[in-house]
Amino acid sequence: MIHSQLPNALPILALPHPVILLPGSRVSVHLSRKLAHPLIKLLTDAADETTNDSSVLVAAVPIIVENKSGSADDGKASGNGAGKLCEWGCSARVIRIVRPPTLQASQLHIVTLQGVQRIQLTPPIPTLLSNPLLRPQPVTYPPSPFPLNQQTLDLFRATTVKLLHRLSVDDAETRKTEGGENPKSQRSLATLILGAVGGDGADPWGKLSKLVKEVDDERLPWISDQVMSLVGNEFNEKIEYLTLADCEARLRFAINVFTKQLSIAEVTSSVSKSIEENLSKQQKEFFLRQQKAAIDRELANLRNSGTPSGPKSELDGEQDEQSELADLKGKIELLVPGSEERTMA
Repeated sequence: MIHSQLPNALPILALPHPVILLPGSRVSVHLSRKLAHPLIKLLTDAADETTNDSSVLVAAVPIIVENKSGSADDGKASGNGAGKLCEWGCSARVIRIVRPPTLQASQLHIVTLQGVQRIQLTPPIPTLLSNPLLRPQPVTYPPSPFPLNQQTLDLFRATTVKLLHRLSVDDAETRKTEGGENPKSQRSLATLILGAVGGDGADPWGKLSKLVKEVDDERLPWISDQVMSLVGNEFNEKIEYLTLADCEARLRFAINVFTKQLSIAEVTSSVSKSIEENLSKQQKEFFLRQQKAAIDRELANLRNSGTPSGPKSELDGEQDEQSELADLKGKIELLVPGSEERTMA
């Protein structure tokens, strides 16, 4: 959608902390009845005016929660400080609203949003308390200058392909270990990205890598947004990325994030492999010790079964000595009388 077709003002929908919506990505959020009903009314009014209710856009704006030190919260401890609207957000289509099974006030609606375009709220930025629900707010859209630096584009392609390959390997190992597929997994998100460009869900990692290699340079910033939605785990990291208006700056930022993710994945894989090897050695040693113990027991049983049971008596010893003397006497008598052998005997 080109800028001339985008509205200059959008109803603000504050996303629950720490949710962030990037262009092209999709999120589902839980909204109270108080927040969901104005949104439903907005869609209903739009449906009465046009047959295409997908033209309804809202400004999906993340909430920044500051901790006691005044710095932005990382999203792991939301609610520990005061929240405020971010200056940047994303225009979004409302894809789906799922009503709760009962209409109790405590029940939450599930709203699915599809990101369209990065936006910047025009100052003054309203506060959460002063901003009426879904009140339209003037917005601007950052420009998309081209051409970009070719070296940056090439490095972005190469780094992204390496990262997708690493994610593919990790995904295969996870699916083999856990079995089945998590609908919130990175693989599922990759399938959604392919669906946005008309691809199917078979081998999402391979097809996404092919897309990165073959897509036009002008589409790489869009690819960057998609992959960041896959791997951007830190709230502050994604907020910083969202607020970068310049396309090339976003690509460079994404390259740094992807490189860090690659390093983390490789170290994690190396540690896991080392642990598995150590466990394998310990298991082999334990198995060999068990085998040796079993062999020792078997040999002991064989030795015990080959010896007479019960101790020897003194009478048995005397009988053995008499038998040996009788044998020796018989051999001496067999020798020729007067021979040297008999004389020595």
